Amino acid sequence: MNEYTIVWISILAALLVVIAVLSARLRRQSRKQDAAEAGALNQVASELSKLERDKRRADEILERMAEGVLVVDEDFRPVLANRAARSLLGLQEVSLPAELPTDDVSSVARRAFAEDSGAEQTVEQWWPARRSLRVRATPLADRHGVVVVLQDKTEELRTLRIRREFVAHASHELKSPVASLQALAEAVG
Repeated sequence: MNEYTIVWISILAALLVVIAVLSARLRRQSRKQDAAEAGALNQVASELSKLERDKRRADEILERMAEGVLVVDEDFRPVLANRAARSLLGLQEVSLPAELPTDDVSSVARRAFAEDSGAEQTVEQWWPARRSLRVRATPLADRHGVVVVLQDKTEELRTLRIRREFVAHASHELKSPVASLQALAEAVG
């Protein structure tokens, strides 16, 4: 072998050593980067799982509420309704209509949106059943819709009406005998 061959072989050997060292470094950095990415992915997956669990809990709470909760967008189209709201307004379980079936509820929502504050009103509803509903509407903070809470006040108002009628009848019935006794006492006396 001549001198040039030995030099070239030495240079090639040195290059191979450099390549092996750089390759080992790249593999170590790649493993570290992979471990860091895996840790970040695990953290994101954990946070996503927690968010999904919180959403399921919020959905369950909303569905179990006795009050009807309805959310309409800025065009007053229903975007969310719990079971009680669907029942009170006669909405289908599968999909929400393009507009609210009752203008009274819609007008309360429109007033709350226009005034950028809460609005409340008791409305009479005739369909799907005759009911008295207390409607409270509040615009969302981002102004992209309104939350409407519906409470069935039919029984409460019926009880108040019966109480008023009873008091009116009882006072009338009590006044009649007292007036008769008073007239008799004046006649005798």
